[in-house]
Amino acid sequence: MAPMMGPDILREYKDQLAGKEIILLSCADNLKEESNALVNDGVNVSACFQKPLVPQDLFDILECN
Repeated sequence: MAPMMGPDILREYKDQLAGKEIILLSCADNLKEESNALVNDGVNVSACFQKPLVPQDLFDILECN
């Protein structure tokens, strides 16, 4: 069995993730396209970030001070 990528795992468990907001962190070049595809597949992607992550961006989306 081949290892699953993060978006595949999110799709497989989308029913269990219903009602939860997902923050996607990826090094993929097509991050926005993948995020849109996940939303179209019913996964609630609230935010997506490109690696390397700028911590302040994460703090802002989580509204941390």
